[in-house]
Amino acid sequence: MTEKTEAPRWVTNVIHTCMGLQRGEKILIVVDEPLGHARDALLAEAAKTDPDGVQVTLFQSGSSTPQ
Repeated sequence: MTEKTEAPRWVTNVIHTCMGLQRGEKILIVVDEPLGHARDALLAEAAKTDPDGVQVTLFQSGSSTPQ
């Protein structure tokens, strides 16, 4: 049996309250390498809204160029 886990409160707050992401919109998620867990959580919650497009950019520590 698969267990659904609820997103942390801060994740739902960012996606739904701060950004107000709605179905069909585009979203860009940019994080530093140490925050990969935050990227994953934000991406999973954003995907629930059925966005038109999602772009994720990950910066390596100490770099100003995305991976």
